[in-house]
Amino acid sequence: MSYLEGVDYWVRLVEFPSMASPAVTVSNGDGTFTIYINSRFGASAREAGLRHELAHLENEHFYREEYGVCELEAEAEGLCRLTERPKRAPERGVKLYAGPGAVLEDYLRRASPEALRALNSRNYRLFFTAQMISMTGLWMYRVAIGWLVFRLTDSNSALGLMDFVASLPVFFLSPFAGAVIERLDLRKLVFRTQTGCMCIAFAFAFLTFTDLITYKIILALVLTRGLLDAFEMPARYSLVSYMVDRREDIGNAVALNSTLFNTARMIGPTVGGFVIHAFGEAFCFFSNSFCYLSTLLALKKMRLSRPPIGKTGGRSRPLHDMIDGLHIASDFAPYRYFLLLITATGFFAFPSITLMPAMAKSVLNGTSQTLGFLLMGVAIGALAGSLLMASRKNVARHSWWCTRTCVGFGAAVILFSLSRNIWLSVALAAPVGFCLVTCTIACNTLLQTMTAPESRSRIMALYTLANIGIPPFGSMLAGKFGDLTNTGWALFACGIFCTLFSVYFLRKIDRINGEVTAALKRQGAI
Repeated sequence: MSYLEGVDYWVRLVEFPSMASPAVTVSNGDGTFTIYINSRFGASAREAGLRHELAHLENEHFYREEYGVCELEAEAEGLCRLTERPKRAPERGVKLYAGPGAVLEDYLRRASPEALRALNSRNYRLFFTAQMISMTGLWMYRVAIGWLVFRLTDSNSALGLMDFVASLPVFFLSPFAGAVIERLDLRKLVFRTQTGCMCIAFAFAFLTFTDLITYKIILALVLTRGLLDAFEMPARYSLVSYMVDRREDIGNAVALNSTLFNTARMIGPTVGGFVIHAFGEAFCFFSNSFCYLSTLLALKKMRLSRPPIGKTGGRSRPLHDMIDGLHIASDFAPYRYFLLLITATGFFAFPSITLMPAMAKSVLNGTSQTLGFLLMGVAIGALAGSLLMASRKNVARHSWWCTRTCVGFGAAVILFSLSRNIWLSVALAAPVGFCLVTCTIACNTLLQTMTAPESRSRIMALYTLANIGIPPFGSMLAGKFGDLTNTGWALFACGIFCTLFSVYFLRKIDRINGEVTAALKRQGAI
């Protein structure tokens, strides 16, 4: 028996039914408490869970009904200090259990399945439902814009240039945006940028429906949208952490977001292909515009304990923060390795997605439906990859997944480029999506888990630059090469270069694995 400011408590190591929580505190009915530690977690996580539960006991959270769960959790994490401590009232706010068996029985009954536990949070549940609608509309937009450009120009270069122009703001503003959004109200920022995207989708719909659309207008609109995306995407990713009621559910929310994205990626292009075939591209753009209303409504209905504004405060120094992020990345070998790996891979692999409309029409002699099926094949593989990575508990193994799937991605693109049969191409598109998403998630997870919270936004801004800002340069180059030869040869060349670069990085992974493991241990990830 130990003592904490007059509180008697026991600590027991017990295997919980799931990994929904590293620890839980219950009353024994006699004024004492028992802290049950989940043996499924590693030593660092168990220690952190114990400290968290001790903070609950020290601050008398079992008796403080005037505060909500989010506020009590924030105090337990040391993020704030609540006042007005009431006198103890053991009969209030404490659920009594007969013993450890009853604890685990009740825990199992109340807990959601591990894979869906973030949906217990009302705010995240609203966001998740709205994003399913919004993301489906987004992928309808993407298949429509690609098909529209190729219909107007019949040019691979035009597809590559459009993608390049759309990503220019991300390329130039990502490091800057990572420092800026820390100081803004994230909910308001996402609401306003999503409203802007809705207006752009409506402009596409109106101009396409009235036959006023031109390639130059398309470039102007996608550039404007790119400006919004440079701030909207990192803000939306950051907002997720404020939507869950428990800190330990953040990782699950991120995994669910990836699953959501790839599910919409599977549904949207397929529906979009059929809609374009039946009604034209304008109807897809109208649908995309109305789909944004779901997210706007969800943001309005969210009840957050406090406005999610960046933690850094003080005078804004985005340029200084950006330069600081570059210094942090250059001084640590694993950062350099994974950022360069994702840059090189994306540069040569991304054209396989950008040139998909040209592959469907000029190589496979298909229609918009063919494009929808190809993108559905990519999405099926991507969904499988995201579910696989969500089930991986050993973060240290992510370096293995990252490097091997990069090599697999290059090989998959080579095989895809050689196919001339529609259904074989759809089947070969699946490993393209699988390897792409698996590599991306593994790299993303490693960078986030290796990085201290105070530096994470800067490192992830550089990751966004590498993953989204650089690849369109490869798409533009591949588009030019495709016009000089053909789309199949352009994709084949991209696959060859991607494989060569991936093999080069694969041979160097053993040199940094020790530093990766040490960094993960420092952050309590293993």
